[in-house]
Amino acid sequence: MCITSSDQYQDNTPILPELLGSRQSVTSLLVHLRHDVSRCVASFSGSITDATRITIDGVANLIAGEQFVILDFSLVDEVDSSGAEAVAVLVRSVQARGAQLRIAHPRSVWQL
Repeated sequence: MCITSSDQYQDNTPILPELLGSRQSVTSLLVHLRHDVSRCVASFSGSITDATRITIDGVANLIAGEQFVILDFSLVDEVDSSGAEAVAVLVRSVQARGAQLRIAHPRSVWQL
């Protein structure tokens, strides 16, 4: 399963990079979920920001009921304070549901 998020207009039409010019970049987040008998791995790639927060919020619902969860942030390029808070909410949600949690490959991008 793959979940994506990108910048959008208010009517939810995606913003195409060529329309933005050089003034603004498109913020996106890709999440791959891999389930097997004993665990669920959620691998995040891209930016964890206010613009992609809804994707992180959705992951909590998709991994509900898993007994062992690994959150892999090795391919995350950017984190802002809103994105960091969304990850904290995700972690608390996983823990509140009684799952064992591991965070794999955190990078220096997490140092605020």
